[in-house]
Amino acid sequence: MAKEEKKQRRIQGDAFWKLMAKLKKIKKAQEELVEWQQAKAEEAGVYTDLINWNTGAIFSDTAEIVNGSIRNGQIVGRIDREIIAEHREKIKQLNGIDAELGEYRDQLAKQLHVWPDQIDIKTGKIDPEEFDGEDIKGE
Repeated sequence: MAKEEKKQRRIQGDAFWKLMAKLKKIKKAQEELVEWQQAKAEEAGVYTDLINWNTGAIFSDTAEIVNGSIRNGQIVGRIDREIIAEHREKIKQLNGIDAELGEYRDQLAKQLHVWPDQIDIKTGKIDPEEFDGEDIKGE
């Protein structure tokens, strides 16, 4: 017997476009953060990955970088404290935008009686098999 195909559910169009707007906002904030980091690193005359953006430490070119983290490096300088504070503010803004997206997705999931990870935010499709747990009661 042929397997029965289930019709793919999707979220409403207006909800999908709200998700897309939030995703674009996140992407733009991420791109702006990278550009800002590159500009600050250029001003300091170092590579972006040799700056610890949390502490302001600038490491030597001989530092080992493992999975994006600096290892066995010698600190050769520091960036200005104002730059560290500005970086933290940019990260807070980015996290806030990301949290908005998560909250909106959670609201949609509640309305649709599905788990948030069942909603593909890039396509608007609802995957009935994405989550292994029990479905929310009330359908």
